[in-house]
Amino acid sequence: MTDSEKVAQRLHLAGLHTLIESADVQNELIPRRAEDLAKSLSKKVAPLFGLQTPIDKWKVNILKEWKNQRPLLEKIFDHALKIKTKALVSKHIFEVIFPGPGDMYDPEHVETEVHEPIKGDVERRLNPTVRICLFPGLKRIATDRKPMDYNSFRRPSDDPGVVIASPMLIPE
Repeated sequence: MTDSEKVAQRLHLAGLHTLIESADVQNELIPRRAEDLAKSLSKKVAPLFGLQTPIDKWKVNILKEWKNQRPLLEKIFDHALKIKTKALVSKHIFEVIFPGPGDMYDPEHVETEVHEPIKGDVERRLNPTVRICLFPGLKRIATDRKPMDYNSFRRPSDDPGVVIASPMLIPE
């Protein structure tokens, strides 16, 4: 790449960074898109609640409660979109850490919802496994890729990278 191409690339990146950080994008465009995504997901999920037989002990209307929680869903989409826009103008590659049921994990690198010591045989204590992942983690990996190739996320790998957020899980 020639010097003039590098300068043009840096100017392009600076312009996009300025645009992404602008009040219009951060306070209007992203929240509006987050609201649209929350509405879309709600429409797709709503029919599933009709398939479920209510349990007499439930004291809440699940569909109504789902609708009441939509502002929280919008906030989740808002945060996710802001993370994605920041990743877009980064030279780093990001990976989502989402251990599956039965996967072994290192207790030093995850947060667990259950704070009790793992019970059972020695093998289970030495090699703890995931029952369910409640919240994924995020890993950042340095790379020499060109900024703005619009592909800031990749499939999991063995590259250690830097863990930005640890996954939260419930162990077996």
